[in-house]
Amino acid sequence: MRSKNIDFRKISDNFWLVSMNDKLRKVVEEYPGADLANFILCYGYVDHEAGLSLEVLALSSKEAEEVHIFEPRTDISSKIRIGAIKDENICFL
Repeated sequence: MRSKNIDFRKISDNFWLVSMNDKLRKVVEEYPGADLANFILCYGYVDHEAGLSLEVLALSSKEAEEVHIFEPRTDISSKIRIGAIKDENICFL
């Protein structure tokens, strides 16, 4: 489902898989599994200055019903603002 079709209350305080695109791939290129990942594991929250946001936790690959989560990076923090992915597919976990 597209993120623009989801109420912010459902996105906030939940885990999501965000479909990878070229723009997002550049953001997470230093994360383990960047060459194999097709999704990004994120946690949704409301940033009171920037709005609805997703914290990048790790990269993942999803094939059919099987999801593989790669090692997280604990030395950096990456965020995705919901407006940047409004047309991307996201999956609720």
